[in-house]
Amino acid sequence: MKAITIPTEDLIMSLLRDHLVSYRLVQGLLKAGLDTLNFDLYISETIFRLMGFGSSDEEEKLFEEFLNWSEKVMSIDFLSEDRVEPLNDLRDEIYRKLKREQKLRKLKY
Repeated sequence: MKAITIPTEDLIMSLLRDHLVSYRLVQGLLKAGLDTLNFDLYISETIFRLMGFGSSDEEEKLFEEFLNWSEKVMSIDFLSEDRVEPLNDLRDEIYRKLKREQKLRKLKY
C-alpha cells in the first residue's frame, strides 16, 4: 500500500477548519445547557503540538488567545451556502497569527 503524505501546513490548515466547526458546535451545545465534555475533539491541542508550541505559561496564554480568536466563528451563518469563504478566511487569519507567534518563539514544524 502506498503511503499518502500531506504537507504539515496543509494538515494544520485542515485541522484549523475542523477546529472552528467543532468549536461552534461545542459552544452551541453549551448555550443549550448541555454537558459538552464528551464532545470536545481536542483538535486545537493537536494544532499546537504540530506547530511546536509547548505548555509553558506563555503558550497557555496563547492558547487562550487562540480560543478567543476562534470565537469569531460564532458570527458565521452556517445555514448559508456562502459559509465556506468566511470560514476559510477566519482559518487563514488564525493561521497567520499562530505563524507570527511561532516566529516570535523561533519554532519550526
